[in-house]
Amino acid sequence: LIFEHRLWNAVPKYLRILDHELLQNTGEGLALTAAPIRFGSWMGGDRDGNPNVTPIITRKAWGMGRWMAADLYWRELESLRTELSLATGSSELLRRTGNVAEPYRALLREVRDKLANTRSWAARVMEGELPERTEDMVVSVADLWEPLQLCYDSLMETGCELIAQGRLSDILRRLSVFGLCLVRLDIRQESERHTDAMDAITKHLGLGSYAQWAEADKQSFILRELNNRRPLIPAQFPASPEVQDVLDTFREIARSPSDSLGAYVISMATEPSDVLLVELFQKE
Repeated sequence: LIFEHRLWNAVPKYLRILDHELLQNTGEGLALTAAPIRFGSWMGGDRDGNPNVTPIITRKAWGMGRWMAADLYWRELESLRTELSLATGSSELLRRTGNVAEPYRALLREVRDKLANTRSWAARVMEGELPERTEDMVVSVADLWEPLQLCYDSLMETGCELIAQGRLSDILRRLSVFGLCLVRLDIRQESERHTDAMDAITKHLGLGSYAQWAEADKQSFILRELNNRRPLIPAQFPASPEVQDVLDTFREIARSPSDSLGAYVISMATEPSDVLLVELFQKE
């Protein structure tokens, strides 16, 4: 609710003020692509000592962000289509839409429908599913940015600067800040959990106890494996529930849209191997 009722409207308002101040003091405004602020969250990703934050909870968390973003953009485009009932447009816009009475509305109808499909897809993710993304969805920021930029350029070219710099500019600025995920999800885990997982793997492979190795030996082992093309973890590895949770978390990260994720935070990290080990699990 904070994003929907507060930040969604506060961000473009703040960026308008920043744009005005920059223009007044430097002669150059804030680019529509600028993102001087971005948002992150750990809710649904912070599993440091919390057994309730499972990989499926992480999936539902980023799915909720993408559902809310798609819904908010859908609403904005509905309002924008109401405003852009113009019959004229740039030659580039008209080439795209063909001979239609209201080219802006025609173009944005397609985008709105893709957002509706994206919202339906994200709703399934929120239920724990992970369906394939399709061409009739908004998959990347560019999928949404390109038609909106086309509308913006057309309005500017045809003398409708005030319209271009209204709701449309606000949507583009939101897209720069919020992307398609609304908020990036940080993943957090305690370094000892990673060590325990690798210790179980090296013991299973007959390589000894990773946890007992010296730091230099840990680094050498990880660096060799990072440059090795074959998998390290056997397909039928008999993991304990704790180790399986670590492995499933990295599998979930690999399946997630990269733009939905922020930082991977390793709490209680003390050595370079603590960071390299996370990289190795991500490679696996």
